[in-house]
Amino acid sequence: MMFFTHMAFALVVALTAYHYFPSANLYIFIGLILFGAMLPDIDNKRSKISSKMRPVAALINPLTKHRGIFHSVFIPIGIYFLIDSFLEGYYGLALSLGYLSHIAIDGLTPAGVNFLHPISTLRLHGPIMTNSFVEKILLAVLVVVLVWMVV
Repeated sequence: MMFFTHMAFALVVALTAYHYFPSANLYIFIGLILFGAMLPDIDNKRSKISSKMRPVAALINPLTKHRGIFHSVFIPIGIYFLIDSFLEGYYGLALSLGYLSHIAIDGLTPAGVNFLHPISTLRLHGPIMTNSFVEKILLAVLVVVLVWMVV
């Protein structure tokens, strides 16, 4: 999936999840979910997150393949427990929700995701080609849903 599709889906997740955390700062909550939704692509040299975090990406890229360990559920689970052990509140959960939203929507592509990497080779995949007309329709639907949620 393309960057804007990930961001739109993450916003839908953020606005839905926020109802369960009404005491959270809305802007921090959404910001963490959006940042989390970008993180799995740190293993892709051409991603927006890799271009913004070049030193980190330079360390990660030679050691991983795209949609490998960074597209498994173990990273967001680790992020949640790591952040939750230092900070009270919703920070770890918000970041992890964004991360999981990325993995979930990448699971709709033919390449799919091995969400249990490295302990399994089971891949979740679907029919939506990246940057295809169908993905653009999905993005439009997500934008309509976002407008409906906000208005």
